[in-house]
Amino acid sequence: MDWQREVLEVAGEVDPTTGLLAYPTVGVSVGRQEGKSTLTDAVAYLRSLARRHQRGAYVCQDRSIAADRLLELASGPAARYVADVRRSNGKERIRWTNGSRWEIRAGTGKAGRGPSLDTVMVDEAALLPFAVLDALGPTQAARPDPQLWVTSNAGDAQSLMFWHYTELGRDSAAADPGRGVAWFEWGADDDDDRANPAVWRASMPALGRTISESFVATKLAELSREPERFDREYLNRWPPGMGGHDGLDLDAWAAAATPRARTVGRPVIGLDVDVHRAHTSIALAALDPAGRLVVEVVAQLPGTAGVAPYVRDLRRQRHAVAVVADDLTCASVVTELRRLRVEVTALGATDFARACGTFADHLDATPPRVLHRSQRALDVAAANAVRRRFGDAWAWSRTRSTGPVDALVACVVAAWGVWSTPAPAPPPAVTSSR
Repeated sequence: MDWQREVLEVAGEVDPTTGLLAYPTVGVSVGRQEGKSTLTDAVAYLRSLARRHQRGAYVCQDRSIAADRLLELASGPAARYVADVRRSNGKERIRWTNGSRWEIRAGTGKAGRGPSLDTVMVDEAALLPFAVLDALGPTQAARPDPQLWVTSNAGDAQSLMFWHYTELGRDSAAADPGRGVAWFEWGADDDDDRANPAVWRASMPALGRTISESFVATKLAELSREPERFDREYLNRWPPGMGGHDGLDLDAWAAAATPRARTVGRPVIGLDVDVHRAHTSIALAALDPAGRLVVEVVAQLPGTAGVAPYVRDLRRQRHAVAVVADDLTCASVVTELRRLRVEVTALGATDFARACGTFADHLDATPPRVLHRSQRALDVAAANAVRRRFGDAWAWSRTRSTGPVDALVACVVAAWGVWSTPAPAPPPAVTSSR
């Protein structure tokens, strides 16, 4: 199809000053059923057969799907160039007659295990974490002319890795440097009417060929109660608020993800209630051995009724030094905790703004001075967060944000509890005289 040919032609351009590929990174963002699999197969054929002894790998979320795609590749148009196919679980690969190989890698942080790679194809990237790219990057460092492909339809608030490449690609396309990152994206604008067939035709490059208007209309009706899924899968449209200038720096947030961070000492408990009072998030914050702050969400409880006893028991179990909450949103829980003889540091608007600003400053530091455990609820809250401003200060807004932010706010106030708690005084010196 025309769009696939366009992508392949640009991706194959050579920088005349170096003789190497002009675009070591290629990104493709397009909706479902648009012929993306045909494109990825073509990349595998071209990169494997154009030169001898090339090594390539296909990565997606589901290893069994990746294995099936590998077998389809071996029986496709270039089947006559296949020397042999290994089907053993965990070691699936194609060996081509020119000595090149094409294999699959796990869609996890273990993807970097194995030989160096000339070509990496990361498919359905919206479903994969940054750890995959972190692992695969070094496998291409020693190759003379590597190329990374990142393809997917739009993701949701948790798709931080593909959102990073989307922003990177859009910036590169706007600057048009002629090298570096080649970015191709088809999708609807935020204010386009999802029910308008003209919007479908503008957003779906293969409409009328691999996908019909009647099929799209059927899916629109089926997903009427979940329109964001229709937007994501067919219109290739990200949820509102992604990348807003008043949001959290999602690149910095991704860089701070440390699932196995170790903490020392006693933690601080933070809590926050969802704006609709549907649930309450409870978080812990503590320092790691290097003095960086580590935050995590330990519970999300329905409503507010059982929160106070839970926090009381958690404080005893973890020997927490403090409990911190916003005095307005969490007023009923704070009152109940105090009735249970649990001391609470209740933050007013000024201290809450200080907590938000300090957290953002520590997150933006290089390297980050605040880490998180990359939990789904927390990642989604980070992507949802939008600021409200008052004077020269700002704080995370529960009403302006694009979804719940209580998980993030619970971590922010817990962090403030650590930063604002005075260090314990050293024990008095003991002297003796004889």
